[in-house]
Order: sequence, then structure tokens, then C-alpha cells
Amino acid sequence: GTSIRVTEFNSNDLRKGILREKDTVGFCLPGIIGETSGYSDQIGEYGLHEMSRAVKQGRVMLAVCAGAYFVSRDTIYAPSWGARKGRTSVNHLLLSSARGPVENQGGQYDPSYWPSDLSLARVWYKSTTKPHDKDHWKHAGFAYGNGPALYLDNPQDSDVEPLAYYRDMPKNALAAASAKHGEGRIVLLGALPH
Repeated sequence: GTSIRVTEFNSNDLRKGILREKDTVGFCLPGIIGETSGYSDQIGEYGLHEMSRAVKQGRVMLAVCAGAYFVSRDTIYAPSWGARKGRTSVNHLLLSSARGPVENQGGQYDPSYWPSDLSLARVWYKSTTKPHDKDHWKHAGFAYGNGPALYLDNPQDSDVEPLAYYRDMPKNALAAASAKHGEGRIVLLGALPH
């Protein structure tokens, strides 16, 4: 059979081209615990450019929660308990606005009580039991920890496949999506299916 080797990488490895090595098939930009993501400072625009190059060459990227915020063109993080944060990326991987936390979901992180920032988000998700029926959607609760709702610049973009929508928000608020990027694919998760 085949084996998969999992390797942790950092911003220095990005500069050295680790994602473009021939045996790299995919990579993950995970969520964070707490309110402060170091992605902008530690990975920055150069790192986004390197990630984009790697995916365009046929690799798969999984961007979860803070990772989904980071790869979007525009980010607005406006928690009811704290200061509003925002950024616009030049080297975005998805033409979308990532907005969060989703209203009435998640919560303020308290390190003395984990999982203080988790809740259950109600979503519509694409069923795999009828993969060829594009209108077959089911609803469930997904774990949610202040991830984004993704709003595509072009909701009709044929390169983006919606995988889940937040139930209590306008229909175009994506909770999960799969996007073609060059020869590769990006899977974005604002909510966390388990």
C-alpha cells in the first residue's frame, strides 16, 4: 500500500519551498485556540503566495477556522465581546469575505474553561447518499469555535462547490466549501464536522 508521512512546517520551511517538494500532496492550515492568530505575522503575504503556488500545481489544502479566515480576500472578525479586527489580502486563495464569529454562535475564549468558545452550529450540508442530486441537503449540528461564514464574491462561481451552509443565516453564508485553485483544491471549513 501507500503511506502518508505527516510533517509539521513553519514559516521558514515555507520560504524554503517545502510545499512544492515532489512528495507533498497536501497541507493543512488549522484553526487556533483563543482570539489571536499569528498567521498574518508569521506566514504573511509571502506564505500565502507559496501556498497558492503549491495548490495551483495540484496539491490539496485544508483550511480550518482561522485558516479559512486567512486564505480569504477579506476578513472581518467582529466578536460581541471584543474589538473588531479586519484585513485584506493581496495573495488570497479565495475570492471571498470571511466574516465571524457567526451571530449567536461560539463565544469568548477563557483559558481556565476549555471549550468555552465552542458551540453547536446548525447547518445544511450536502448529502453524500445522493451525490448526483444537487438539491439533496440535510441538516445537522456541527461543532463551531468562532470560524467564519464565507461569502463568495461571485456566488455562481463554478470553481467553488458549497458543502455546507449555516442554517440561521442568509443562504449564501457558507460553513464549508471546496474550491478549485489551478490544478489543486482548497477545502475550507468554518464549522467543524465530526
